[in-house]
Amino acid sequence: MDNASDLFVGRIMSTPPICVNPDCTAEKAATIMRDNNIKSLLVTTNGSMNAPLQGIITSTDIVTMVSDGVDVATVRDVMSTNLVTLDVNDTVDMAAQEIFFNSINHLPVIDATTQNPVGILTATDIVHIFTQNNSLTNHE
Repeated sequence: MDNASDLFVGRIMSTPPICVNPDCTAEKAATIMRDNNIKSLLVTTNGSMNAPLQGIITSTDIVTMVSDGVDVATVRDVMSTNLVTLDVNDTVDMAAQEIFFNSINHLPVIDATTQNPVGILTATDIVHIFTQNNSLTNHE
């Protein structure tokens, strides 16, 4: 197993990312997350990965909306737009630092040329990599 400073995001990201458009209802977004056992959706202009990334909506965003009693109709009303993103050639070590220093759990991976999403990397993915590395190191 490579160490995290030698391992690139493109090797461990989840792909293809599941995307929605900004006009998707928050209820529909929650259903998509539940049905796919995921905690975030990338938001693009047309709801496909063949369009520039506009934002991200997470299960936490939806829980916060519901618990605050906010009646939100669309993803646009809840999504985060100030995003930290990665490139497929960024290292897992760099991704871990972005997650830690920005207190986030989901990092969209984008094509640097088109700004279209190509994958997503989560804090869980990174913990899994570090755990595998640690397990291998301790058993050698």
